[in-house]
Amino acid sequence: GCETPFVESSDLALVGELRPTANLQSGDQSISAELDPRSEQMDRIVRLFMYLDDKDMFHETYRSLLAKRLLGKHDDEVEREFISKLKHQMGFVYTGKLCGMFQDVAVSNETRRRFLEYINATDAASTGDEASSSRLLPACGIDFTAHVLNGLYWPSFQGDHLRIPSPLVQCQDSFTSFFM
Repeated sequence: GCETPFVESSDLALVGELRPTANLQSGDQSISAELDPRSEQMDRIVRLFMYLDDKDMFHETYRSLLAKRLLGKHDDEVEREFISKLKHQMGFVYTGKLCGMFQDVAVSNETRRRFLEYINATDAASTGDEASSSRLLPACGIDFTAHVLNGLYWPSFQGDHLRIPSPLVQCQDSFTSFFM
């Protein structure tokens, strides 16, 4: 038997960064599912994954990279499809945290929508003018977005102790008042 793993642990970061690119439009009907290059690319990545010696280390590396992508701009469809292929090979227990991260992002998006409605309603009630700009959030052009994430799903990052500028503290306080 072959005792040497095909992919060394030091290569896991590189493999974790491998992910299908979204170079096809999801609604493109001219390419059948069997000929979809993105799907073929995912299959090759999952086959490579199956040769990894330390799948848990890959999971943590991939989860950290996925967290950064999900909190930024991302293509849900491509990520979900890739995780579905991993789930097919490894089962729900292996991919459960990854799926939970998607649920958190969806809940956060809904919470953000409700928070903006709350800000508008609270501001309109205090001024009697529904079209007024919010005084609960600073009027300095900050695009404030809060994510409420389940610590069981997301990787933990080293927290830096930052001195938050007062306009951001106002945003944070407004969101805390809404959420609590």
